[in-house]
Amino acid sequence: MEEEYHYLRREKSDFVVEKALNPLGGGERKLIYCYIYGIGKQYNVLSSYLKIYQEKIEILALVTTKPQEITYLDGKKIIRPWDMEKDKVDYVIVAMKEYKEVLGLLRELGFSDKILRSDIFSIPNFVLEDYLKVRKSRPSILANTCIGGFVYNVLGLEILSPTISMRCMDYIQFLKKYKFYLSQDIKVQENDYLCDELYYGETFAPKGISGDTVCWWFVHAKDGTTEAEKWNRRRKRINYANIIALMIIRTDEEACEFDKLPIQKKLGFYHKDLRLESILYTPEWNDVSLQYKYQYQYDKFVHQVYVKNMEGPGRVDWIKFLNGEKNFLRF
Repeated sequence: MEEEYHYLRREKSDFVVEKALNPLGGGERKLIYCYIYGIGKQYNVLSSYLKIYQEKIEILALVTTKPQEITYLDGKKIIRPWDMEKDKVDYVIVAMKEYKEVLGLLRELGFSDKILRSDIFSIPNFVLEDYLKVRKSRPSILANTCIGGFVYNVLGLEILSPTISMRCMDYIQFLKKYKFYLSQDIKVQENDYLCDELYYGETFAPKGISGDTVCWWFVHAKDGTTEAEKWNRRRKRINYANIIALMIIRTDEEACEFDKLPIQKKLGFYHKDLRLESILYTPEWNDVSLQYKYQYQYDKFVHQVYVKNMEGPGRVDWIKFLNGEKNFLRF
């Protein structure tokens, strides 16, 4: 007769340990209990990825707000959001295009710290345990362009940094004393020109001053007041135990200074090969057709090729990098 598996107790952790008498040996096994929110196209894609994790993930039910003629799908019960039981689940995987709307509802229902996006499972070389390790470590990504925001977005992580959707020309100065600058509210200045022919082009945008010396341009905003409020709110979320520094490098001098910074997890992008440990050489920029495609703006090129991976296989495994692994380059 087959041995039954018994749930002894639930732990408040990423993984719920299920103790069992396993006739094949191996001792304990770990299960993650989830709801899947959505039963449409994105769920169909997700269901294929989840087959890899069928020994690690237990789907308790499928969730939808839309009336359905069917009550079960793929052997799982279909329920309404208000029927979910918070204490019985580790994560809610959202498999819907209307992610922001669902996110708001799940937060109202008390699932704020248990939400995963379904598209993370399609990240190249995705390992769920490694991803959850990144999530649990709560990285604060500092950056001198939008690259930090792109990394947060691609990985579906909580934003724990104020340096999102901004440009900074004094970034090395900022990183040398980042704790001081992040302890200060940013002060809004009048709109000003940000000029850098190769990297940013010419932008006329609101500007903010941090610590009376470091300038940040709110390049995606018409009103600097709102962006300053976001900075002042987000700087209070900084996790100083896990600081990540990213930088799009403009000069050899910047590259050398960045490489010397006493920040353990840092990565710079530069179109010259200076053979510095923390600077990633981007040889693709030597392709004139790519320069033309990105209108000779190097920051846009780096954002697309090294984070959003639209030109082919991305070189950086961002989950490995954020976990502090040294072998984070794919090629």
